[in-house]
Amino acid sequence: MSNIALVTTSRADWGLLVPVLDRLLHSPKHKAKLIVTGQHLDQSLEIFSNYQIDELIECSCERRNEEAAACGISASILANFGQYLSVNEIDLVLVLGDRFEMLSVAVAAVINRVPIAHIFGGDTTLGAIDDSVRHAISKLASLHFPSNTDSAAKLVEMGELPDRIIVSGSTGIDTLSQVKLISRDVFFDSVGLIGTDSVLLVAYHPETLADGQQKGIEELLSALEKFPDLGLLFTGTNIDPGHGDIERVVATYVASHANAVFVDSLGSRLFAAALNHCVAIIGNSSAGILEAPYFGTPTINIGNRQAGRRRSASVMDVGADAAMIEHAIRSCLQSKNRVRDYFFGEGNASAIIASSLESFGNFDGLIIK
Repeated sequence: MSNIALVTTSRADWGLLVPVLDRLLHSPKHKAKLIVTGQHLDQSLEIFSNYQIDELIECSCERRNEEAAACGISASILANFGQYLSVNEIDLVLVLGDRFEMLSVAVAAVINRVPIAHIFGGDTTLGAIDDSVRHAISKLASLHFPSNTDSAAKLVEMGELPDRIIVSGSTGIDTLSQVKLISRDVFFDSVGLIGTDSVLLVAYHPETLADGQQKGIEELLSALEKFPDLGLLFTGTNIDPGHGDIERVVATYVASHANAVFVDSLGSRLFAAALNHCVAIIGNSSAGILEAPYFGTPTINIGNRQAGRRRSASVMDVGADAAMIEHAIRSCLQSKNRVRDYFFGEGNASAIIASSLESFGNFDGLIIK
């Protein structure tokens, strides 16, 4: 029986990894081992209450500034996960996405001669360092599970072997398709917005290849001032450089606006309900590009963070300009039509990934590319 290490570094990738882990936990050929590191270690581990954590990979560092902290975290994960692999029999490391922490996981695996399977390779996001990180992980990986045919073609262009590329769809759609949706009133009550007719889901993250992170969020908040009757549900940002500025501005705004609430992480159940019941998602999160179209939920995508990704008809791109953002919000409020888009899958990505891994008796041959 082969040992597969599934690594999660934050709540964002954990939600995408759960459907795959659930299937691999019942595999007759492989034993799944859950490895937890990164941003998780600064938060409660309650989200893992239904799972056995096989290893916590420490990633402490001196927090001088956000860039230095990111480098320190990366170095710590590289050293500590490398040590874990050197003393444990791991036959495959399964990683997901494009976080800088995950790149350290991949480098440690390569050094220890453990093959890597990568979920969500081949995507393009020109406005963030995630793009370079994702492609770097793909070049280190031996097996690929892209979410769509365009990304699969990109991997081939990058020199990856076509017979090691399996289009799976997005595991995020798996979770959304399986969640039992709660009613509108129950959802709004659970997040503290009961009695609000219309709610915007706000998810804004650092645009790591741009200067002045605060300008984008300030332009967004300026536009939101024009809609005092709208409920505003803000979600937490990731820990990329620039996150501190965004968090401080949002906290100040929420504290002074009765129509706004902040929930650091909604979790799968509330996130699905948010996409289903909110009038639109606004910001620059990949959720607006990948998951929102599954519900036909309008997306107002600000700036260049998601530049290069394939767009559904429900996605509206605007610059970091208050007037443009205000106009886009008004357009969403006037439009009542929702057309669902299944480009990123219909809810069977984890089944495809698990069955593909089941086809391997062992993973020994994958290390050679």
